[in-house]
Amino acid sequence: MKRITNSIGLLRNNLILKNNKNGIIKYKHGALISTNTSTTNNTTITTTTTTTTKIQSSLLLSEFKQQINGNRFFCTKTNLSTSPRVTYLNSNQNCDENYKLYKSLKMQDKIFIQEILTEFYNLEQFEGAIKVFQEIYGEKKEMVDSAMLTRVMSCYIKIKNVEKCEELFNENKDKLDSVMGQVMIRGYLGQANFGEAMKWFDLCDKANVIDIGIFSVFISSLSKSGQFTIIDTMLTQMKNRGLKMDSIVYKDYFFGLLFFNGINHVQRTIDLYEEMNNSDIVMDTKLFRSAIECLYFKRLSHLAIDLFHKHSSNKNIDISPVFSKLLSSFIKNVPDSPDIILNIWKSIKTPLPKDYSSYFHFINNANEYNYFPNYKFNLPEIIEEELIKLKERLDNNNNNNNNNNNNNNNNNNNNNNNDNNNDNNYNIDIDVFKKDIFCINQIIRYHIIEGDFTQAWSIFQYTLSESIADVFSFFYILKHLSLHSTNQIIYNNIKEILTSSYYIALTHQSSTEYRKVIWIPILKRLTSSENLKPQLKQIIKLLENHTSENLHYYDKTLLAKRN
Repeated sequence: MKRITNSIGLLRNNLILKNNKNGIIKYKHGALISTNTSTTNNTTITTTTTTTTKIQSSLLLSEFKQQINGNRFFCTKTNLSTSPRVTYLNSNQNCDENYKLYKSLKMQDKIFIQEILTEFYNLEQFEGAIKVFQEIYGEKKEMVDSAMLTRVMSCYIKIKNVEKCEELFNENKDKLDSVMGQVMIRGYLGQANFGEAMKWFDLCDKANVIDIGIFSVFISSLSKSGQFTIIDTMLTQMKNRGLKMDSIVYKDYFFGLLFFNGINHVQRTIDLYEEMNNSDIVMDTKLFRSAIECLYFKRLSHLAIDLFHKHSSNKNIDISPVFSKLLSSFIKNVPDSPDIILNIWKSIKTPLPKDYSSYFHFINNANEYNYFPNYKFNLPEIIEEELIKLKERLDNNNNNNNNNNNNNNNNNNNNNNNDNNNDNNYNIDIDVFKKDIFCINQIIRYHIIEGDFTQAWSIFQYTLSESIADVFSFFYILKHLSLHSTNQIIYNNIKEILTSSYYIALTHQSSTEYRKVIWIPILKRLTSSENLKPQLKQIIKLLENHTSENLHYYDKTLLAKRN
């Protein structure tokens, strides 16, 4: 396949830039977008108004689900318990409709009821599970076992009716086991009722059903509220009982520490990490993720890298959830060889938009700051390779979906099951490199680093025409132009940017963010060298005369390097 060398396969042939659309900046008289060529400080800028751009977009993929904590993070919903063997209920129906569906099946054996209760729970239709249980409890109480009781008690906990749980327990004290104890303890801790939680701990202790699971519930809840002194007491009790911390306890402990800062919490994190390393714990994906995130946010990136190296050969660990954290850690602890980064990237089977932008960000840092003197990343080639992979993944998914539809066309239950399974396919749009502004910004930055400002400017214009440019889009462009602001043409170009409707709207939408992202870094750069004083004066002049900026906001930045 022909290599993409000039316009990186992102912007060419299909999309014509539309001048003056959605606040796009229109330049005049020798400005950047013109048929003229201007030379400034060893930088030659040549562009035309007929620049065409293309993003390969001939294929479509199904939408992927949006994760709760941000519109750039995508994942499927995590089931709260083990999925049943067979799917009876319909995830697209409400609780009443699914209850009618359950009744129509006319099945009453024990396994079936357990699976129905689990399905209602997983669908978060707790009232449905309770209704089914109440019928069985009233008509066939002998069928009810500890598992059924625990499941319905979990449902009552979810709707904050712990009193009903107590009532059920009092009627079935002989069925108390560790799982039931965990459910009740978790319910009371969720209400911040530590006293009742401890009463249930004592009940489980008298019944001799205390195990690591019960301690895990306490540690998980207490760590989130910062009750680390009580956790120390719990850990002591664990050791006295001959119980060892398992992967779940470590995971929950790291997760809790994630939310607390301070020297003591950093040291506690280090101690926990060392203890885990000296144990015979079996590392899994959930523990790996929790530990990496905690170490990263505690600014212990060297330990995050150490943990990665210890388990880099473990094929059972999926590093995708913490890929961006690992790359950020490697920025602070540059590896000896680019092969480490390339191999990590190869292990990400289905990258998400945030993974691409993180990878591109590392690539730009590596190229700009010369991480690897004998190696340079080629972003255009990388994007070309990724487009090929995306197309292959799309074709495979389409083939699999067609086969599933053909095989299950006449089976409604199986079709419902297939719908649920398809949620687990992380599908990403083939047009990610034109739609995701985080990726596009890194592509702009790449061209600036490589000295191809013409291409960077062309892509920047595209982001304006599509109304997707953000503060970072402007930052990379303005950062470069500010270094040449003593040239009158460049000065006028910056003026056009600052007075454009798009930029003005952006500053109104993010009054604090744009200053921190755009101007504070630029002003810091210009105050870092005496040789850049002329450029600094020009930028200050631009801000004073052509924006509504209050320069007192930047006093600290402007004075920092002068004192």
